[in-house]
Amino acid sequence: HGTKVDYAIKNISPVQTTTSGYSLEMSLHVLSDEIGIENTTLSSTKLDFDFNRQKGNYTIATDIDTTMNVSAQGLIEVSDFLNRFTLNTLYAKYQGLDIRNATPFSVTSTRSGIRIDTSVFIRGNEEFIVKGMYNYRGIVNVNAVIKNFVVSDIFFVNTSAEFREQAFAL
Repeated sequence: HGTKVDYAIKNISPVQTTTSGYSLEMSLHVLSDEIGIENTTLSSTKLDFDFNRQKGNYTIATDIDTTMNVSAQGLIEVSDFLNRFTLNTLYAKYQGLDIRNATPFSVTSTRSGIRIDTSVFIRGNEEFIVKGMYNYRGIVNVNAVIKNFVVSDIFFVNTSAEFREQAFAL
């Protein structure tokens, strides 16, 4: 019971570049019954993160307070010219609303901006599709599409009784 943390860091340098000759290696493994962060409680948390030479793999699963459950697996790629964060699998459940990704969710940061590759999230027959980019000059181009959304499901987002009654009346 409690919290167990295992970590290792090798070849850390203040000059971490892909051409510096240093190959940063890290591993972090956390297993915890409960973690408190401000007013939020993470329960049954498991995190595994391994990073070697510009690539890392991670897996995380946790319950957030009593309302949300999240599990994800993916990878991180780091280089001098781009950084990429990918969620290969994601499952999230919030007050009975469950969602998972049907395609990997990938965010890439380059010297010119941030790009989100086309990603599809599903819940039953419902689909949420998102893609876009933001460049550092302030230009935003985002496209989001929702398909087959059941309007009465909106009550999952807001927990007030009045909001739920109005949503069920739709």
